[in-house]
Amino acid sequence: MEKANAEPVAVAPAAGQRQNICVRAGDDAACARPADVSEKPADFDLDDQDVAGGYVVVVVDHEDARLLDGSRASRRKMRMQAAVKRLHSSMRTFMVAFVMLLLLSYHAHRSAEPDDHGAVGAPEPDRAGTDGVEPLEVIQVYTPPRAPGEAVAETEIMQHTFGFSYGRPFVGKYSPPDEKFTHVHWTLSTKSRGRQFDRLALMFLDDHEVWRTSTAEPTDNGIHFQYTKDMTPYLALLKKDRTFVFEMGNLVDDTYTGKFEMTLTATYFLAKSKDLDEDARPADGVVALSARRGSQGKPSHFSLPQDRAMTPIKLERDVVRAVAVIHASGNAAEEFWYTNAVNEYKDAFQDTRLPGHGPHREVQVWVGWKLAGVVFPYPVIFTGGIAPGLWRPIVGIGAYDVPSYEIDLTPFLPDLWAGARVELRVDSGQDAIDRDWIVSGNVLTWSREGAVGSGHITEYEVAPLRLTVNGTLGSDKTELNVTSTASRSLRVQSVLSFDDQESFEQHSWEQNMTSTNRQWYRGSGQRQQIWARTTGSDVGTLQTRVYDYPLEADSLYEFQPVFRIAAEVARGLSVQTSDDVDKQSDLWTHQSGHAYYIAQDPETHKGPYGGGATEQGYVDAAGEDYYWRTVRASNGRIVRDLEIGGDETGLKAAQRMVDPVVRAVATFDVPEFSLDVSKHVPASADVAAATARSGDAELPLVCGAAAGAASYDAQAACVRRILGRGPR
Repeated sequence: MEKANAEPVAVAPAAGQRQNICVRAGDDAACARPADVSEKPADFDLDDQDVAGGYVVVVVDHEDARLLDGSRASRRKMRMQAAVKRLHSSMRTFMVAFVMLLLLSYHAHRSAEPDDHGAVGAPEPDRAGTDGVEPLEVIQVYTPPRAPGEAVAETEIMQHTFGFSYGRPFVGKYSPPDEKFTHVHWTLSTKSRGRQFDRLALMFLDDHEVWRTSTAEPTDNGIHFQYTKDMTPYLALLKKDRTFVFEMGNLVDDTYTGKFEMTLTATYFLAKSKDLDEDARPADGVVALSARRGSQGKPSHFSLPQDRAMTPIKLERDVVRAVAVIHASGNAAEEFWYTNAVNEYKDAFQDTRLPGHGPHREVQVWVGWKLAGVVFPYPVIFTGGIAPGLWRPIVGIGAYDVPSYEIDLTPFLPDLWAGARVELRVDSGQDAIDRDWIVSGNVLTWSREGAVGSGHITEYEVAPLRLTVNGTLGSDKTELNVTSTASRSLRVQSVLSFDDQESFEQHSWEQNMTSTNRQWYRGSGQRQQIWARTTGSDVGTLQTRVYDYPLEADSLYEFQPVFRIAAEVARGLSVQTSDDVDKQSDLWTHQSGHAYYIAQDPETHKGPYGGGATEQGYVDAAGEDYYWRTVRASNGRIVRDLEIGGDETGLKAAQRMVDPVVRAVATFDVPEFSLDVSKHVPASADVAAATARSGDAELPLVCGAAAGAASYDAQAACVRRILGRGPR
């Protein structure tokens, strides 16, 4: 397999040292500080105040590498100029177009000591490929957790190859180290080779699901991917021996040959007492909301609607706070639930039956007969979703760490102290849901020594799920437009008292959320265009969370005379959280891409052809820690990668480098996505016609499949032409 055009080289500055800018192009690498460049570019502004505690990694491609000639000093200066020029250009065109917000991250933040791959606090990936070929590194853009202190131990929890593994989970033993520790990070490293679907994986300690992930789809030459997750919220579980169950159903046969070689390691840290935040201390206890099959060596999730996901629990009266953490994801006919048609129109087309039950899903948490909280889930797109070329080598948001959701159950402590059945449900607002929603959860509890609680719920107001639908079916019954909106509100309040306190405590939990979904179908369903947006707020006594999930997708599936796929996606996620002590976290990310696939022509035997490109911007800010990253990939290789991490000083230096981005971030506007959806039905065409529309001379170059870094915009235009749309 051809290597990626460029790999980053990162150099971490010592405390108080000026920021390093490191550039590598192809196999010829160089790294220089601004002081090493005799003539700094006029638009390059890093002064003596830059940088303490930050780092910048810049990747350029061979288009820049062609500039590198002459003496080493000259090459170094030209690299700097080329990198900065491309940095400004790409950041202006990409980041300004997608206006940046800041959003909460549930992970701790990266330290200022990057390794050679720009990753911090995680083991270096095993890059040894098969037959001497380096595997493709497939990444998720996220904030790797910061090392909170000294690493005191590392253990291997699992090393296993998942071949034919349906109904055959890995079952092992988890044991904590003898050393004292305060934080734990888990790193999952995976290699695969061949042909295979993406697979969903669930990790359990005894009966408790603690991490839900999924795989990238492998290639014949092999892939590698790695993710590090902060497991400290489950510290109460990690202090004792447990049965570890890793569930990932995989199928291997003559066609689907890919096996997944997985290694899971745990790194333990000991933070200094002065660095521990009492307000953020992990839960004292964890109660499973699951089928509780860990003792049998089986995974403990429920499958809805087949199962009834009910768990009886009773909390001790010294529990002063309780939060439910819910894992929920749709599979099979429910994997793309956000694209499903409302029941009124699922049979609108004569030759095509659309998946039904509508495009809205609500995960519900019930305590006894009371609805305690709801979730409008994030539409995770796994690596085989819509068009696989979109997600290689940058996977979709949340693919390696499928989001979990929190519901504050503290107002329901009077019921939980007495004992109650907690049930998880999934509702569509219509008659039912399809198979299979995989759900489980945990109740995290915080106790206080000497506390004996009592109390009652003083206010309970729940509005029913409101669903409105408006649709229009064309006179020839080949076109359909449908708009649907779902909304929900909930409020509960309770008064609690504890024997160790003289005063009462008032706790409340309030939720308001809206989901809007617009769908356009053309060609009797061969062309589907979607605009969706979910917004909402969760307001508790101790924490407030405001979120926004926008999504647009345009996809075409044609079967005659040649099978072909074309798709374009724009999506994002933004969350802002604040707590009762005025701590705020913000996380924002936006991802867009386009991909196509054209099968082999049965008459000419030319093909198949395919390609894709994806770009993503990511900003995470929590307290004084910041993490920025923008990545662009084209046809299976990363061609742009800017990574900025560290403290506030490092951020300021980065701001001076990419001032247009800073101005965009400062607006804190929610990005409005528009794919310029056309009402034209795409003409059925063969490969040659598609090639003619793309403007390329030869079939292998359909949509610029052989082009380099500059192919992103050209590919986008080509894919839009295949989709029957003109340029934006």
